[in-house]
Amino acid sequence: MNITTTNMAANHTNAAISAALQEEMQCFVLPYGGIGFAFHCITYWIVFWLLVDESPWCFKDLRYGKIDLGLAIIALVGGAALPIYSAIRCRHHWPLVLICIWKIFLSLMVGLTAVLTAGAIEDMWDDDDSVGAIFLYLPGVIIGLTGLGVLVRIAWFEPHIKIISGVMLGVFVLLILLFRIYIPRDPPATRTKTGETAEWVISVLLALILASGPYCDWVLGVIAGNLSGVPKWVDLLPYAYYMLVTVLPMGFR
Repeated sequence: MNITTTNMAANHTNAAISAALQEEMQCFVLPYGGIGFAFHCITYWIVFWLLVDESPWCFKDLRYGKIDLGLAIIALVGGAALPIYSAIRCRHHWPLVLICIWKIFLSLMVGLTAVLTAGAIEDMWDDDDSVGAIFLYLPGVIIGLTGLGVLVRIAWFEPHIKIISGVMLGVFVLLILLFRIYIPRDPPATRTKTGETAEWVISVLLALILASGPYCDWVLGVIAGNLSGVPKWVDLLPYAYYMLVTVLPMGFR
């Protein structure tokens, strides 16, 4: 067998696969790459500060529950619109449909956390309910990672995919350890094996939630041949709408 000929054939095949994946990505009108990564960081920032009942931008206790509730409802209802539209556009490419469903869950998590936080300020329900919105996001993560895993397997020949996967695996492990350290534990005298296991499970799930979104952003950036994630002009308005509506809870005060 001629090794040079084999390598050339493999490179030709890989180039064809890359071109096909880039063509498939044309239907995907949600943030990815650098823009998607920044967007995920902003949403995590918002959710964190809402969970501690403080404004994500002025870092003061939340006081205007009715105004905030209005913003939260708009974010909850409007944020899922573009992922649904994107899923319809990508209906012939099921891995991307699964990722669009993941993005629907992301929008619902941010919006629901905001609604529950704003409602708690108005004493409409218990403040602790907002924490549950984070774990409601978990099914979306699992669904999306299923689709992303298919794309990663197909594009595994790309060196950047391997680098990103290795880096994000390290980030995932680091997050588990950090959560394991900082999540409050029972005193040693009252600690049980069940409680210890539950702490590890919570740490793994939180790390998965945090690390998976940015991992998806960078992988899609490589697959699309657009690491920055800058959209085409025709997609600029949907991009702006989706990001603006989803981060409306940033205005809580």
